[in-house]
Amino acid sequence: MLTAFSFNKKGVYMSSKSNNTFRLFGFGDNLDKSISYVNNPKKIKESRFLWRFLMSICYPYVKSLKQAKPDITKQEVEGIFSQDIESLSEAAYSGTKISQHYMNYLCYEVFAKDHNKLDSLVNSMNTPTDENALNFKDLEKMPKSTFELALLYYASKLKNDYDLSDSTGTIYDFLDSELSQMSDTLKDNILDSVHSMLVQLDKFTLLDNYLEINKKKMDFLKTSELSEALESANPDHKSEKILEIFSDKKNFDNYSPADLLTLYSFWINRYYKELDTYLEAMFIIRDLDFIPAMLDENFKAPSNSMLRKCLAKINLFYEPNRFYLEMQKSDRLAENNESELDISENIYRFSDDMFVHYVTNEYGDQYKKFFDNYIPESQNDLVADAKHYFKLYNPIYASYNLKDVTMLYLLMEMIENSKYPNAGVTNADTSSAMCGIAMDSGMNETFSLHIKKSVLEELLTGYMGKSNLLLPMYNGKVNYTYGKYSVPLLLPFTSDQVKAMESIKHDIPYNSKEYLKHLKDLKDKRSNISSKQFVDLSTGELKCKSTSDKLYDIQR
Repeated sequence: MLTAFSFNKKGVYMSSKSNNTFRLFGFGDNLDKSISYVNNPKKIKESRFLWRFLMSICYPYVKSLKQAKPDITKQEVEGIFSQDIESLSEAAYSGTKISQHYMNYLCYEVFAKDHNKLDSLVNSMNTPTDENALNFKDLEKMPKSTFELALLYYASKLKNDYDLSDSTGTIYDFLDSELSQMSDTLKDNILDSVHSMLVQLDKFTLLDNYLEINKKKMDFLKTSELSEALESANPDHKSEKILEIFSDKKNFDNYSPADLLTLYSFWINRYYKELDTYLEAMFIIRDLDFIPAMLDENFKAPSNSMLRKCLAKINLFYEPNRFYLEMQKSDRLAENNESELDISENIYRFSDDMFVHYVTNEYGDQYKKFFDNYIPESQNDLVADAKHYFKLYNPIYASYNLKDVTMLYLLMEMIENSKYPNAGVTNADTSSAMCGIAMDSGMNETFSLHIKKSVLEELLTGYMGKSNLLLPMYNGKVNYTYGKYSVPLLLPFTSDQVKAMESIKHDIPYNSKEYLKHLKDLKDKRSNISSKQFVDLSTGELKCKSTSDKLYDIQR
C-alpha cells in the first residue's frame, strides 16, 4: 500500500497516521556519505569481517550443500538461501511474543509486591460518586506511553478480568494465579525464541566458533575443564551439547522470567550482529554472482578494494530503509495506542512496496549509471537490489529493536522489583555516550551489555518518570581476562559445568581463582551487593545508602 506516506516536492516524506516526517536525501548525498563511511579508518575492519564470513561461513556452507547433492544447481542454492532468510527472519520475529506479555507481567509483579499500589489504582476507577472516573474501556483507548499509565491500565485489566472470572478468592489470589500463568508463558516464549536463534546460528557453524573462543578464554584462565564441559564428544558437531541444553526446558525450571530475559537479551544481541554480516555476504554473493564459482569449488575471495565498493553500495540502502521502518513502526504503534515497550502484535513485518517506491523515485537512473562504472561486474538493478536488501535488513531491524526493548525490561526489573542479587552500572564515565550494565542472573557468566545513555535517560525520566539518573553500581568485575576475552556463551549451569568447577584443584593464577569464586557465587545466586553504591549518570557522582537508607555523597 502506498497510502501510508506521501511526499512533497522537496522529497520530505510525511506519515498520515503519526504526523512523523523525514527527509530522504538524494542519491548524490547518500552516495557521498556511504563511500566516506566505508573508507573511514575506524570502519576498515568491516571489510575484513565480511571477507572472513564469506570464506569461513558462506563458502563452506555452499560446499556442504553440494556434498549433500552433487548435481545441485545455482537456482536450487538460491532457493535454499531464500528459505534460510525466511528461517532467520522467523527466529528474529519470534521475540515479539515476549514483548506481548512482559509489561503485563512486570506490572503484576509490582502489584504482588505492593498491594497498596494496586488498591490505589483500582480505587481511582469506577468510583460511583465520580462521574469522571476512568473505566477499563476508557483505558483501552489510551496509549500506555508512561509506566504509570501502564500500571493504571493493567490494574484496570486485572480488576476487569477478576470481576468476569468465577474466582472465589480475593483479587490478590487471582493476581497470584495470573502471575503464575504468565510466568510459564513467558518462560516458554523466551526459551523457544532463544532456541530458534541458536538453531540458526548453528546452521552456519557459528556456535562452534563461540565454543572455540570459549576454549581460548578458559585456556587463558587455566580452567580448560570448564570449556570441555560444554563441548560435545562429536568432533563434527561440537555445539551439539549446547543445543541439547536449550532443547530441554527442565534445565530452566529454577529460573524466573527475569533471569531468562538476560539469556534472551544476550543471544538477540549476538544474533543481530551476525545477521548484519550475513546481510552483507548474501547481498554480495547475489550481486557478483558468486554461487557458480562456489559450486565449482574454485571461488576466490574478492579483493579488499572490491569489498569496500560493495559495502558502499549496500550502505546506500541503509539509511532510507531504517527510516522507512521507523516510520512504519511508529505509525502502527500510533494506530494501536501502544508504546514500543508494550505491544499486542508483531510490529516488525512490513511490505517493501513503499520503500522500493521512494528509493526508485530518489535514486532513479543515477544508481545504474554510477554503479555500471563503479562495479561493472554487477547487473546494478535498483529494484532487485532494493527488494533484496529490504528482505535481508527487516529481521536485523527487528532484532536490534527487540534487543533494546528487552534490555529496558531488565532495567525496569532491576529498579522496580529488585530481581537480581547483583546488578547495576559498570562504569560512571560521563564522557561516554554508552553505559555498561551488568546483571548476575544465575547463568554461567555475568550478563553484560552496553546501552546508549540517551535511551537509558529516556527510560528513566521520560517513561518511568524518575527525577534523576540514579542507578546502582554493579559490585565486582565482569571481566577476569584483563579485557582479552568477553563472554562468548551465556547459558544455565549444567551438572557437567558444576563438576568441572569442583574438579579444578591444580594451581591457577589469582585472577582465575577470583573468576572461579565468581562462578560459584553465580551458581548459588549469592548477593554480594552489600555496598549499596549508586551513580548519578548525569554527573558521574557516586552515592551510598546509609543505614537509614538515605543517600550520601562519596568522595571520589
